[in-house]
Amino acid sequence: MNLTIDIGNSNTKISRFENNKFVDSFIAANECDMLQLIQNKINKNDINAIIICSVKENIPQSVMSLNQTVKNLIVFSNKNIIPIVNLYSSPETLGLDRLCSAVGANFLFPNCNCLIIDAGTAITFDLLNNKGEYLGGSISPGLTTRYKALAHFTKKLPELIYNEEFNFPGNNTENSIHAGVQYGVLYETEGYINNLEKEYSDLHVIVTGGDINFFERNLKKTIFAEPNLVAIGLHRILEINEKNF
Repeated sequence: MNLTIDIGNSNTKISRFENNKFVDSFIAANECDMLQLIQNKINKNDINAIIICSVKENIPQSVMSLNQTVKNLIVFSNKNIIPIVNLYSSPETLGLDRLCSAVGANFLFPNCNCLIIDAGTAITFDLLNNKGEYLGGSISPGLTTRYKALAHFTKKLPELIYNEEFNFPGNNTENSIHAGVQYGVLYETEGYINNLEKEYSDLHVIVTGGDINFFERNLKKTIFAEPNLVAIGLHRILEINEKNF
C-alpha cells in the first residue's frame, strides 16, 4: 500500500493506493491533523512508499521525518521522471500540482487531447495534447478568491461566501456580486472550452479541485469530474520512480 500527500494552499489531501488502485482519501486542515492522519495510516497499514507534492515553499520537517518510519519516501520535484513531455518554458516555476494533474489526465485518457481544470484557491486551465505533451495553460482567481478580492480592494462591497441562490440581473448588491463571480467563472470556463474544441478534436474536459461540485452543477458542457486527479497523477509518478529507490 502507498500514500500520496498533496499539500495545497488551503489544506492537505492524503490518499491511499493498494495494488496500484485508489482506495480512499482524507483531508487535513493543518499540520497537526495531517501528521495524525498520516501516522494513523502508517500504523494501520503496511505502507511501502509515500510521495509528497507541495505548492508551498517548504515542507514541514515533521513530514520529512517520515522517512524514518517508511522505507521509501519521494518529494516530488521537476527533477523526477514523469510519463509525459513537459514543454513549459520555465519548468522550475510550474506548480507541481498542475503537473501531477496532467500526469493523472494522461493516465486516465492516454493519447487524448485533455483540458484539465483545477478549481480551488486559484483556477488553473492546463492543456495536454494527444502526443502526451504538456503545453501549459492559464491561472485565474478561484471562486472564494474572487469573493475575497472584491471586498479587499473596494471600500463598500461586502465579503460574501458562495451561495447558489441569487437573482440575475442582480437587483441588489449581494445578488450582483454572486452573479458576477459565479457567471464570470462559468463564462470564462465555457469560453476556454469552446475555443479549444475548435483546435483540438475530441477534447476531454477533466475537472478537479475543491470547487468541483460547482462546475458539475452549473457548467453546460460535457465534463469528466475526478476529485482525485492530483493523487492519481502522483501515484503514477511514484510507480515510475520506485526503481530509483
